[in-house]
Amino acid sequence: MNINEPTDNIKSTIIAIASNESAYLAQFIFHHLSIGFDSIIIISNNSQDRTADIIEKISLQLNNVYHINGNAWLRVWPRSEFQIRAYQLGLSLIECMKSKPDYVMFLDIDEFWTPLGNTRQSISQYIDLHNKPDAFMFNWVIPEHDVKPFRYPLVENFSGIPHNHMKMLWKYRHPVKILNPHAIAAAGMNNELVVSGLPTIQRHATSRFPEHPGNAMIVHQMYRSEIEYISILSRGVPDRDLKFKLNRLGYRHTFRTRNSIPLPVSSSIILTWENNLIPWLKDLSIYDDIVSD
Repeated sequence: MNINEPTDNIKSTIIAIASNESAYLAQFIFHHLSIGFDSIIIISNNSQDRTADIIEKISLQLNNVYHINGNAWLRVWPRSEFQIRAYQLGLSLIECMKSKPDYVMFLDIDEFWTPLGNTRQSISQYIDLHNKPDAFMFNWVIPEHDVKPFRYPLVENFSGIPHNHMKMLWKYRHPVKILNPHAIAAAGMNNELVVSGLPTIQRHATSRFPEHPGNAMIVHQMYRSEIEYISILSRGVPDRDLKFKLNRLGYRHTFRTRNSIPLPVSSSIILTWENNLIPWLKDLSIYDDIVSD
């Protein structure tokens, strides 16, 4: 299975921002290429680990992974504007591409778009099956299994808690007027599919936590293990000069108030993680970089 060269007709691009993500970055790229995304743009910035080196190493070997080193822009843009301007920079890079994507999505490195069901679907097949709307909105699902350090985001017998926050995949041909890390607003976007079926508030969340995310989800490793969670908090807040992340309510807080549900993920997707990730890392000569960092 060659995960680096998608062959489906509908092209989708991810734009992500990465800071101190060397332990997880390659997994993020691996998963989304294996699920059929055609290209990934990553803007690295303000890292004390090997984040930028690993992205650069991957991008030099794969022509559908692009690296923008955002450190220079940290000295130019106001800190409060960096995240939004970095996404805009990613969109500007798309404009320079010879082949433009049909759809674009903003994701964080701890977020993984995943179709649900027993049959493997690529992102292109998923879009086509739903008649190519102007936008999809996918709810987060917080996984239950990743209490042990460095667990994969997807495992056999997956279960998690559907969350009201969402991420949008939208048709690139619609010029962006307003954007945030979760969604965009654009003229002419009249056909938007909220996959969980719930009404939305402020375009980034559903009106309540869904009982079920629908037929696809964004796996969001918000917590991971306790030691990883503490490490996440120490990264600070990306758009403010804060040394400690404040947008968390406590370790595994969601699991103290809600129950997880089983969510079927294709065994083919799980086996791709189990059988192909480490050989892929070794083929790209980044396995030792990740293990040693």
